[in-house]
Amino acid sequence: MVMPLVMLRDWCRWSGANAQRSLLILGIPEDCEDREFQEAVRAALWPLGRYRVLGNVFRKELGFRVALVEFTEYLNRSLVPRQIPGKGGLWDVFFLPQGPDSESRDRPNFPAQPQRQAVAGRAGVARAAGEEAAAGEEGAEGEAGAGEEAGAPR
Repeated sequence: MVMPLVMLRDWCRWSGANAQRSLLILGIPEDCEDREFQEAVRAALWPLGRYRVLGNVFRKELGFRVALVEFTEYLNRSLVPRQIPGKGGLWDVFFLPQGPDSESRDRPNFPAQPQRQAVAGRAGVARAAGEEAAAGEEGAEGEAGAGEEAGAPR
């Protein structure tokens, strides 16, 4: 039997799909109608974002159908179900482990917001320190001026 991850990589290469954003679903019964398949996949995968089913074929050597699904954006592997309940029982879901270079290319820049807040917080501290320094300079000038106004000798 072909290993599922090898099948996933080969199918993605052949179809031009991004393997880092794709899933392979195995164990779909041959008699599962397209409507039943679509409903089961939609129920399990809709929380992960937009996707498209690139293929759903019967593999004679396996005795069941397999499907290739590609997501349009970053695939959060921690949310991917390991199995999808469908006709005939649970269908197994396989995906590639997160590649080191795929993370920077595919992942939305979610940490940007906290970084901006941290930078803004530091800028606020710097601004406040700058305002205090400016106020101190004005106060020093004001004190000097006040001394002159009061007729204090130079």
